Amino acid sequence: MKILKKIVKNHKDKLKGVNNILNKNKNYTILFDKNDRIILTTGNNKVLTAGYNFYGILQPNDVWIWATAIPGIGITMKNKIKSIRKNAHLFEKSNNPKILFYHHFLTQDIVMITDKKQIQWINQLLLYLDDSIYYLNPLNSKKNVQFITLSKIFEKYV
Repeated sequence: MKILKKIVKNHKDKLKGVNNILNKNKNYTILFDKNDRIILTTGNNKVLTAGYNFYGILQPNDVWIWATAIPGIGITMKNKIKSIRKNAHLFEKSNNPKILFYHHFLTQDIVMITDKKQIQWINQLLLYLDDSIYYLNPLNSKKNVQFITLSKIFEKYV
């Protein structure tokens, strides 16, 4: 149970740290540049440029798919995902529903999301395990929710 408290505290701390840069209620336009960076804009104004990690998608039918199963994902990101998923041992030997979910999530290639709160659980877990700054969940052209974390801010324009 200590791990759950650490994950929640980490999430709260990260939100406090990014609130002066990003507004979680604002819709940002997300651009991917050729230097493996993400650019967030609002209107015609750049907000920030950052490094990012892409972990997977949640399809409209509530099926989670790790990015390692998506064609075109680079070897660096595949290795990052593998290292994240090796942490499944942190979530063994418990009957707590959230811990059981985390273990299942980290050990399965495809996961059925049965409750909308599990989306937030995934964001919190990824933020904790990869020690990123923040997470984004934009929709792609096929209406899949993407799970992206911002790893390092290179430029801030606010």
